Amino acid sequence: MIVYKGFGHGINKPKAMRAVMQHNLEWFNHYLWKDPLSDFTTPELPKKETKETKKKAG
Repeated sequence: MIVYKGFGHGINKPKAMRAVMQHNLEWFNHYLWKDPLSDFTTPELPKKETKETKKKAG
C-alpha cells in the first residue's frame, strides 16, 4: 500500500497521477512478468523543467 501525502480518495494533480500510474505499472510488471520489484520508499521524481531544457525542446 502506498499512501500519497495530502490526498484523500482521489489523486487530482498531474504529477501525483503520473506517480500512481508508474507505481501501478511497476507492481503489475513484477507480479505478472516477474520483473524485479522497485523500492517504493524512495520514488524517482520527475525532473523540473529548466530554461535550458525548454530551449532544447522548442
